[in-house]
Amino acid sequence: LRAAFAIATRRDRWLLQAPIMLYAGWLSAASFVSLGVILAGYGWVGSGQSAALILLPLALLFALRVQWLAQRAPEYGAAVIWALAGIFMANLGAGWAIPLLAVAGTVLIGLLMLRALP
Repeated sequence: LRAAFAIATRRDRWLLQAPIMLYAGWLSAASFVSLGVILAGYGWVGSGQSAALILLPLALLFALRVQWLAQRAPEYGAAVIWALAGIFMANLGAGWAIPLLAVAGTVLIGLLMLRALP
């Protein structure tokens, strides 16, 4: 990812950078979701909610770090926000902690995206 992002110039933004960063953002979110499914599925944590409470903050820290490093690529953040919207909607009726984390992550990623706008 880092090498592909490094060779994508501003001229190649819509052909190289945008698809790479959208894909990377979605894979980042999907990786942490799958880890949560594994943790809950094997019974290593109490439930899916417990796994989400453990992994969502870690996923947000990871995504914030990548968005910080990818200063010229708001597409990464857009994909992460898309995933956070799904997490928010899927957990609306299951308490307030996970939706609140999703909203907080959306705000933080959104602020970093503003910095990354061309």
